[in-house]
Amino acid sequence: MQKICNDCGQQFNVFDEDIELYKKVSPVFNGQKYLIPVPEICPYCRFISKGVFRNEHTYYRTKSSFSGKSLISVYAPDRDCKVFSYDEWWSDKWNPLDYGKDFDFNRGFFEQFAELFSNVPRINLIQDGTSENCEYTNFGAENKNCYLTLGLRCEEVYYSIDAMMSKNCVDCLHIVVSERLYECVSCQQCYNCAYLNRCNQCLDSYFLESCISCKNCIGCKNLRHKQFCIFNKQYSEAEYFEMLKGYGFDTHEGVEKFRKEFEDFKLGLPCLYAMNRLSENSTGEFLDGAKNCHFCYLVLMGAENCRNNFIIGANCKDIIDCNSCGGELNCSADGVLNSQRILFSHFIRNCSEILYSMFCYNSQNLFGCTGLKRKQYCIFNKQYTKGEYEKLVQRIIEYMVRRGEWGIYFPKKVSAFGYNESFAYDMDPLSKDEALKRGFNWSDYRQEAEIGGGGESNYVICEVTGKPFKLIKQEVEFYKRQGIPFPKRHPDVRIEQRYRIRNPNKFFERKCMKCGEDIVTTYDPGRPEIVYCEKCYLAELY
Repeated sequence: MQKICNDCGQQFNVFDEDIELYKKVSPVFNGQKYLIPVPEICPYCRFISKGVFRNEHTYYRTKSSFSGKSLISVYAPDRDCKVFSYDEWWSDKWNPLDYGKDFDFNRGFFEQFAELFSNVPRINLIQDGTSENCEYTNFGAENKNCYLTLGLRCEEVYYSIDAMMSKNCVDCLHIVVSERLYECVSCQQCYNCAYLNRCNQCLDSYFLESCISCKNCIGCKNLRHKQFCIFNKQYSEAEYFEMLKGYGFDTHEGVEKFRKEFEDFKLGLPCLYAMNRLSENSTGEFLDGAKNCHFCYLVLMGAENCRNNFIIGANCKDIIDCNSCGGELNCSADGVLNSQRILFSHFIRNCSEILYSMFCYNSQNLFGCTGLKRKQYCIFNKQYTKGEYEKLVQRIIEYMVRRGEWGIYFPKKVSAFGYNESFAYDMDPLSKDEALKRGFNWSDYRQEAEIGGGGESNYVICEVTGKPFKLIKQEVEFYKRQGIPFPKRHPDVRIEQRYRIRNPNKFFERKCMKCGEDIVTTYDPGRPEIVYCEKCYLAELY
């Protein structure tokens, strides 16, 4: 089935397998199945619609609505919302059920939910209490001494996104089990490297792309098990180190001069259509051990029968249209961990049977709730019996169907963030005028200086935005140790640049540029790269 997206106006496909999965995850109440309708917006716009509810790296100094104490928060002080610290939010000194309200069948669901959402307190940062000395981090767990980083089990990692089990890294995106990396994107098991993209098991190298098990290499692409190579040419050890001295990687001028040369060099070599591993009957990018997964981006080992997802966890099953999701039988959800049957919801942890809710933990059978912990059979934060809950949910769903609200994710305006503060902006930057025209919020709030932290610091004025930012003591030590020039651009600008290096979460059906085989890839046909299927790519390499 072909449709025209109501948001971007682009044509998109709804496959029979999509429809079957929507049927499978549709909820049942008192024996009645309420089918999730076919979407009216394309997969990428569905992805963006959830991204506007997530602020990953824009921080503010504000005050707790509970105690008045100073807080670091992802919510700007001018936002109409109540913000508590982690300890305050999890305490028993307030009750989210006190904000409960009856559903009004004379008003729209989303209008009423927006009112509830703005009134119920929320946590200043998304943390789980397992990190140490990570006051200035968001969406993190089991980290130590990290700063402005979204990561898991990391130590001394700064200004990085999607870092896992890594140490002593700065300005990275999507790195796993790595150490001493700078400006690296989509890399695993790498050590003491800078400016790498799509590399595994590389050491002591600069400016590599799609290399595996390489050491002491510079400006190379598509190499395997090589050492002392520059621009894919073999040198002796002495020649290599002599040439390395001349590149001036400890200066901005040297780095940028080489970066331009490397960009030109890369275009003459093929790209593998997708970085997938051990996957069966699947299409997507960065798939690891996936089975029957299609149009998915960054999938961990063991996922099965998933469609149109961005970052899904290990052993996920029957998930569609989700971002950062784990569990089973989830649809149009974002930030879900260890949960089942989560529909049209945001940030749900250890829950089941949750519909149209946000920031709920260890709960089940909730509809239109926010900020609940260890609850069940609640609607709009109001407690009901099991029988009352099921009957009222049926009425509300039928009401939403009549109004055209059922099966649609939360409207953009419900978000507490401006588009320019959100994850959506990272993935798809828009100007203020463009964002407002498409119905997104926008934030013009600015604080005089950065939030601080991390000990002694130096201030720098961003050469792109004119915005001041700090160089904390720990990162200065890193730059000196690694021979890296101090950054001249604000961390937000650097994050945006790294997202441009990694291919976007968009899929294109095109043909291998050598044999003509059909492929599904994140390389837009309008881009200049040479894109090969796996067979042709490997033949070129070996």
